Amino acid sequence: MGLHKRNWEQDYADGRFDFLDRPHEQLRHAVIACVISRHAPGEVIDLGCGRGQQLGWLRPEDVTRYTGVDVSATALAGVPRSAIPTETVVSAIEDYRAPPRDIGAIICAEALYFLEDPVGPLLRIAREAASAKAIIVSLVVPNERKPNWRRDVESVWNAFERSGLPLIDRIRVGSDAAQIAWDVAAYRVA
Repeated sequence: MGLHKRNWEQDYADGRFDFLDRPHEQLRHAVIACVISRHAPGEVIDLGCGRGQQLGWLRPEDVTRYTGVDVSATALAGVPRSAIPTETVVSAIEDYRAPPRDIGAIICAEALYFLEDPVGPLLRIAREAASAKAIIVSLVVPNERKPNWRRDVESVWNAFERSGLPLIDRIRVGSDAAQIAWDVAAYRVA
């Protein structure tokens, strides 16, 4: 889809991503928080985090630090306050450099469609950290209302299958009323 073809600052300033605050959009964040609690507690790096909706679902007993990474400073200005120590970094996923600390989870929800190589940057980020337990990915499930997403979604899942990363868990969550669903997958970092 092309990350660099969009004006992300303008899109956030114009409210084009306000729909992400709707209740049904929060379903995937709740599931991701549960996956972190079960498989990858500790520090979290949220790549392509937007306004940090994920942070509101994380529990201090599971997450020791939250780092939100996004290309849009406008989006990051909307990251909520939290009891969890939080930092934000304005960066493209491909350019982000992880701190050399132990990381529980590297999250990338609804952003991998925009990368030419959806797995490579996440693996590099995991290697830069002192250690990382899991990479957690969320992608929309294509449907009749969003048929144009099918190719991009399949491309990302195929890239993960080819990566050889062990799949820890995969959950589908959705809203019949909103007619939308997401697949959330967790991969163990070797």
